[in-house]
Amino acid sequence: MKILAPIPYYLPGFKAGGPVSSTAAIVSSFGDEFQFKIITPDRYPRKEKPYPNVKPDSWQKVGKADVFYLSPGLLSLLRFARVIRDTEHDVIYLTSFFAVNFTLKILLLRRLGLIKRRPVIVVPRGELAEEALSIKHAKKRVYLTMAKILRLYSGVVWQASNVWEKNDISLIFPDAVVHVCPNIVTNEALPDHTPNKSTGGPLKVIFLSRISRKKNLSGALLTLSGLHENVVFDIYGPLEDEKYWQECQKLIRKLPPNIKASYRGILGRETVTPTLKRYDVLFLPTLNENFGHVIFEALISGCPVLIGEKTPWRDVRDRGAGYAFPADDVERFRSALRDFAAMDAGARKRMSDCAREYGLRYLNNPAHVDAMRRLFIAAAS
Repeated sequence: MKILAPIPYYLPGFKAGGPVSSTAAIVSSFGDEFQFKIITPDRYPRKEKPYPNVKPDSWQKVGKADVFYLSPGLLSLLRFARVIRDTEHDVIYLTSFFAVNFTLKILLLRRLGLIKRRPVIVVPRGELAEEALSIKHAKKRVYLTMAKILRLYSGVVWQASNVWEKNDISLIFPDAVVHVCPNIVTNEALPDHTPNKSTGGPLKVIFLSRISRKKNLSGALLTLSGLHENVVFDIYGPLEDEKYWQECQKLIRKLPPNIKASYRGILGRETVTPTLKRYDVLFLPTLNENFGHVIFEALISGCPVLIGEKTPWRDVRDRGAGYAFPADDVERFRSALRDFAAMDAGARKRMSDCAREYGLRYLNNPAHVDAMRRLFIAAAS
């Protein structure tokens, strides 16, 4: 089976976070079974220089996939259509709902008959959750209305990461055919478990994600502003939303002296887990996540998590691996941070061990790979 995946970002890019990891994990898991052909821009974001060691507008082997890196000139509708028509495929795999170039254009070309009509899988990755739709609400509602009028999503197969996302899809598209396939993760870079959870100094807290309204860095800063404990709060991630980052900077400047908040830049893929292991807790009061790769990476690194509850990891407290609360519940987040700060070395190690165990349980679940395989086979048939 040949699977064509036109996607907004792929390796060697990493600034887009989870979507890159998700696609790379699928290719790694199924690359010997299916043939993956990925079409993606030769740079991310679009204004930056091309990735190093990439040949634009030609196919090259990247791991187990064949990848075509598009230069900006080939993103026009008709040129893009030609690339797709010239690429043999049995299934089209779209990894976003709102991506203009890599979802809307594909579905429009399909609707106009300018590319061959092949089975299509759409993966919204949490974009249809109520919390996600509330951001730039008017623009997204216009798109949804036009998509329904033009029947762009007619006949597609949907992939949801969990039952909550399936409900989100079915609420907007009642007749949708939805397969629940938990995200695949790989153990190619499984870190060892030697956590450094010392006590006596300030609580070391990390925020690691894109700086965007959905990830709710502002909520984390408001929570920290009411603490009397000493906290080091380090922020990592691409500055995706400059206006939102300016709002967060104002909150940082108002923090009390006992909270030392710093922006530390962007982490490369190979430095994520070593960095997470240096902190006592990942604080990510996200509005919602269909998966949350950084949450998984924290758990597998033995770093407990303090997160918004609308993620697949909402049972972290039952697992002894952290806490999950409503994204706007500042008082409960604040109370949890006080608990973390008061823990002795033994308690921190126990929670770190539980986090690692929870991550390993997810990593080693064969049902996730089986579900994804069934999705590809069902879509192709």
